[in-house]
Amino acid sequence: MKVGDIIIKANGEKVDGPEKVRGPKGTKVEVTLLRDGKEITLPITRNEFSLILKDELEWVDPKTALLTINTFATGYDRNLIDKYFEQLDGKAESLIIDLHGNGGGAVINLAHLAGKVLPAKASLGTFITKYHADEYKKENPGFKDDPIAIAQEKGGWPITPSARREAKPFAGDVVVLIGPGSASASEIFAAAIEDNKRGKVIGGKSAGRDEHVDMRMEQHGARPGMENGQGADARRFGAGRQHDSVDVDGFRSAIRLGHAQ
Repeated sequence: MKVGDIIIKANGEKVDGPEKVRGPKGTKVEVTLLRDGKEITLPITRNEFSLILKDELEWVDPKTALLTINTFATGYDRNLIDKYFEQLDGKAESLIIDLHGNGGGAVINLAHLAGKVLPAKASLGTFITKYHADEYKKENPGFKDDPIAIAQEKGGWPITPSARREAKPFAGDVVVLIGPGSASASEIFAAAIEDNKRGKVIGGKSAGRDEHVDMRMEQHGARPGMENGQGADARRFGAGRQHDSVDVDGFRSAIRLGHAQ
């Protein structure tokens, strides 16, 4: 099958919804496609399918692990991350956390991962809401879209790492990989690693605009603190933050070959 194919029949019956194509794993279905104005029939064996990318833990060498976190949104599995860190305990001396394709997500997931490498009292930033923005606007007629100023004047709620009481944070060296695809929660996490002097952040410039990070994806046109129930983080990072610039994909390849230090 190719991009642009239109499924019109399944086992000879007209397809008016995905149910006609779905079935038990391992069973077969003949799918008729419309491609460039012509009908093509293909046999397909059904299998499980998901757009969610599973986070992965790889061992670069006996003492160094590479943890790829694809998102902090739907797909971030806290139980899986817990199991990965249990595997690191007593074995890994260094941990590379790859966020270079992570566009962000939920604060609760950001706090969960932070709890794996940062102490409970570490600061991840400040969460501000519509209420904080409205109060700031009343007192400042020349209101500008500046969550940092809002947080400094109105407070908001501090974001801190979360972790199970019996679990201790990973104590080894930490390196965080970021890039243009790193946004929102990923940038906040990377900034927290630097601000708390917990490790090193390397990679290309992240997606953050100016010197603040929205808690929602920038490409959605979100405005910090202006939507009911939403908020923004007042941590400085993104375009206004400096870090070592490297080709992350090349770096990943190098560490697998044992060439990266």
